[in-house]
Amino acid sequence: AKDWTPPRLAVKLSQIRDVILKERGHLPDMLSLEEVENANVVKMLAQELGFTRLAMTDSPDVRGIDVALLFNESRALSCPSYAEYEVRGSFLSGFTRNILELHCRVEGGQQLIVYANHWPSQAAPPSVRMGVAKFVKQLVDERLGDDPSAHILLLGDFNVVNTEQPHAIQTVF
Repeated sequence: AKDWTPPRLAVKLSQIRDVILKERGHLPDMLSLEEVENANVVKMLAQELGFTRLAMTDSPDVRGIDVALLFNESRALSCPSYAEYEVRGSFLSGFTRNILELHCRVEGGQQLIVYANHWPSQAAPPSVRMGVAKFVKQLVDERLGDDPSAHILLLGDFNVVNTEQPHAIQTVF
């Protein structure tokens, strides 16, 4: 919205905090955000919630819509690096949101690789989401080739409905 003011933003951040903390009373270990448009606001939200670390994409999508992961490191979770992947392929007629890949170690030394996703909307044909699913699956397969014991977590908005045919998640994963 063009009419954001500091007081309105403060209320919005507080409302988001209340929704996230209402049911559980504490922060999740990690929070995936989709449709974020501004790194400064994501940093403000992380601070409002009590997250000390964040990773965010800078997608070529002209709307400036990105994904982010908020998290706190601890003895049980260390996330030293992340990568961002621009989705490319003949299935796309333009750009879509980048895929965020966060590399973590969990207690006991196990590798955890987290992917934050925001796939094309239902306005796009299922073949586009299928192409993005195959792109992500290739990333997952490469990481599992490096470390077959790694744990993989896919988060985000996949924009796939149960009745969609072909169903990108069921078909590819």
